[in-house]
Amino acid sequence: MKVLYFDTSALVKLYIKEQGSAAAARLFDSPDGLVFVSEIVFLEFESALCKKVVREEVSESFAQEIREIANREAEAAIASGHLEVITLDSALIASASRWIGSVASESRRILTALDALHLGSALKLQRLRPVFVSSDQYLLAIADDLGLATIDPEQE
Repeated sequence: MKVLYFDTSALVKLYIKEQGSAAAARLFDSPDGLVFVSEIVFLEFESALCKKVVREEVSESFAQEIREIANREAEAAIASGHLEVITLDSALIASASRWIGSVASESRRILTALDALHLGSALKLQRLRPVFVSSDQYLLAIADDLGLATIDPEQE
């Protein structure tokens, strides 16, 4: 079984057609795959949709339709066992905080709090050897530095 960790940049591609959407869908829908996300993905997904509305890349009605579809599909994927949501807890937050400091001191890179939570969530799965799926080049580079296998749907 292939274990995938999707960050928000990859997940949005399932609902908004953009570069990498087809590859993200193939990865997400793989019958031999198990997909994990952090619970923060729902907050970031909403932020990404609102950003697209404000920038007039999509209409408010289209964004609302996407919200409804995404919620239904997430519920179905969770119920079927294809998607698992990693919840935030004090240990994960502490781990993410340590990653911010260690990435800054070792590689001289700034890691945002939300990106640190994504990495901490993926690293929590390390025994399952997850593949970190993202289109954020900066975050992919850090994930690679931390020993995670990575895939950028835009490069597939």
